[in-house]
Amino acid sequence: MSYNGFMASRKSFKFNYDAPVTNTFVLGTIFIFVLNLLVKNTDLNSLFFMCPTSTSGTMPFSFSKIADYFKLVLYVFGGTEKSVLFTNLLLIMLLSPQMEELYGSVSIGLMYVISAVFAGVLNVFLGKAPVCGADSIIFMLIVLDVLACFKSKSINCSAIVVVVVFICVQVFRKNPNGTVGIIIIIAGGICGSLLAFCALPKARAKKSAAASVMSGPKKVKSSSYSYKSRSEKIMEQNARRKQEDDDSTVVGTLKF
Repeated sequence: MSYNGFMASRKSFKFNYDAPVTNTFVLGTIFIFVLNLLVKNTDLNSLFFMCPTSTSGTMPFSFSKIADYFKLVLYVFGGTEKSVLFTNLLLIMLLSPQMEELYGSVSIGLMYVISAVFAGVLNVFLGKAPVCGADSIIFMLIVLDVLACFKSKSINCSAIVVVVVFICVQVFRKNPNGTVGIIIIIAGGICGSLLAFCALPKARAKKSAAASVMSGPKKVKSSSYSYKSRSEKIMEQNARRKQEDDDSTVVGTLKF
């Protein structure tokens, strides 16, 4: 490869921060987990990343404390068990990027917030034990995956198996709020996924508009090209050959 070709390949390489909402959420959760390990004699989860409970619970919600309102969202970044935390993050990384590409970063971010807040509010009214983690968000992503199957007018067996396995995992993990806690997770996930019915038509419209824009210039170019004179065609062919010769690799007098 020639020097110019090597420099062009270096310029074309770039870092792509795909799925910004998903990556930011996962990296933020890992950062909080590491920070909690570094801070000694202080449990950050209990201070900032635990969802409050009802008045009869162990951590009742206080309307006079501003921090309790933030906990209704921040609790999804917390995690007390390492295995559960990283399993949840792995599931999010497997499911969320595809959903974010389908619905858009803004829509999927709003779904994250709605799912977390709705499940947090339910825990304030019904829960007796504080909870943390992104279980409601994971179930919301699973529901979005099932809705994507319905969009294609088919029901995939794998999607149903994922829903059943997720519910079974919640049962065997022994949710601190019992059956009520599992219902809260499911309700939060379903509530967050309802925005998909509003976001999906917009996503389709954007894709169709982009496709029409991409197909339009090609048709104009092909029609105008047929009216070019023979001399113009010869000049374009010579310019194309010259560009190919510049990009080719020269070894001695041989070109590859």
